[in-house]
This record gives sequence, C-alpha cells and structure tokens, in this order.
Amino acid sequence: MPAAAVFVPLIGVLAAACGGVPASPGPDGVVARVGDLPISLAEVESYLALNLLQDESVGPAGTAATDRVKSRLFDALADQKRLIAEAGRRRLHVSDREIDAYLMNEAEEAPVVAGLSREEQRQFVRERLMIRLLQERLAESRPPLTEQAIQAHVERTRDTAGSSRRLRVRALRFSSAEDAATAADRIGRGAMTFVDAVLTYESDPGQGVPLELSWETLSDDLRDALGDLQPGQTSRPVNFHGDVYLFQLESWLDDAATREADLFERARGELERQRRQKALEGLLGRLRRAMPLRIDEERLPFTYIPEPDPS
Repeated sequence: MPAAAVFVPLIGVLAAACGGVPASPGPDGVVARVGDLPISLAEVESYLALNLLQDESVGPAGTAATDRVKSRLFDALADQKRLIAEAGRRRLHVSDREIDAYLMNEAEEAPVVAGLSREEQRQFVRERLMIRLLQERLAESRPPLTEQAIQAHVERTRDTAGSSRRLRVRALRFSSAEDAATAADRIGRGAMTFVDAVLTYESDPGQGVPLELSWETLSDDLRDALGDLQPGQTSRPVNFHGDVYLFQLESWLDDAATREADLFERARGELERQRRQKALEGLLGRLRRAMPLRIDEERLPFTYIPEPDPS
C-alpha cells in the first residue's frame, strides 16, 4: 500500500467520527473482518460518505475509478482497526484529561466533530490520540538520529533543499495614503525618523514592533518595496490588505550561519518523518499478516478492487 494510504488513519477521519464501531454488530451488519474484528456496513458507508464528501473528482458511483478510491479508503479503515487493536494490546492509555485538552485546543477538528455526540467526539479523539501514542512508541524503539546522519542528508540535498530568506521589519499602518506619502517624504529627507512617524501616526497600540517574515510568503508588491532596502531604510507606501503601510527594514536574517541552521533543522524533520513512516509501515506489514482482511463482497456497497501486487 502506498504511503498516502498508510497515513489516512493517522491524519484523516477515524471510524469513530462515522458514528463509532457498534459494540455488538449483528451478523447481517458485518461486511468484513480484520482478523477477528468485525467491520459493519453502517461503519463503512459512514466512513466513505465522510471521507468522499469533498472529493468530487472520483467520478459517478459504480465506476472503476470510484470503486478504486473507495477500496483504498476501505483498506485505510482496516489498517486503522489494526492500529487501534495494537495500541490496546500494548496497553496504551489516553486519559480523560488528555481528551479534554485536545478538544479544547485542536480547533481544526471542529468541523469534523461538530456533528457528533459528546460520547462520539470523545471516542474519536481517544482513538486518534492512541494512534499518535503508538507512533511515538514506534519511533522511540528505533535508533535515534545522529548529527552525522542529519549533516549527511544536508549535503545530499543542499542543491535542492533551498533555504527561506527571512527578514525583520517594522510596520506602520496609516489611515490615509496622503499621510503615508507625507511621512515617507519626511523620513526620506531626514526630517523625521521611523520612530517619530510611529509616535505621530500610530492609530493602534503596538505598531512599529519588529516582525520576522519569510520572503517566500510576501506579495509581489511587498517584495518590490522591500527587496532593495538596506537595514535602517524605510519603504515607499505599500497597499497591504486594503490599508497603506510604511515598512522599515531592520535586518536581513539570511546570513550563512542562519541558512546552515535552517537546512540542518529541515533535514532533521525530513529524516524524522521518514523514520516514523518506516516504523509504521513495518508494523502495518506485520499486522496485515497477523490480521488478514476477509471481505463479504456481496454485502459491500461497492466493488472492491484489490491493490496491485508491487512485485
């Protein structure tokens, strides 16, 4: 199974978000088994409906393309069941306090859990955190990354990795383009400093505070206004999100040491992701052999298309 399918149960919607796994699904409701664990028809239909909700590119129902997408999601659901079972076998535990903290802090989950009952929300989060905890245990069981390995990766990818150019600026928003032009002219003639302009024109408290920005995230207009500035110089008036600003360049942060540190941290993150993915794929390979998927294809609401054998 490709890596994208492997990670669906980790970063996608868990089965609990589809109404949960029935405690005792009746014989007529079971469409497949992962080892001894049943998968119900209602579980599959809800899981597919939720995961395919925003994917209109798979084509009409009943086509081979749609069946192939549904088959891979079904595989992901089966893998999720395997991982949850393995987390339980290892006696991994998620406390009620951890669930409360997740529901409070993970705002991006709001659209997913909004339609669920409180019990279903907590089960959704419990399973997600159990899988995350299992990943952490897998990573801990592998040899730690060494600085030598990270530096070697830096050297192998130096020509393609790049490094984001960063700068530190101060920004001052004006109530009118005329005021911005007047201030820019006075600063340019040395009749006013940028600090003086902040004191004179500041409309909201906290303006003029240094901000660190990434060059790649700036608009073309901002890049044009800031690109040729030297530290201490002030830009021309710039339209930004409907308002007029002056920017003072405080410093460029792309010195050699900063670039090297950035490349090193990027390499560390990439190798750590690779390490976790290999550990997860290794575990799933063992779990698939120990907990084979058996499908009652007559009960499945689509035609299951097995993944081609890579060999």
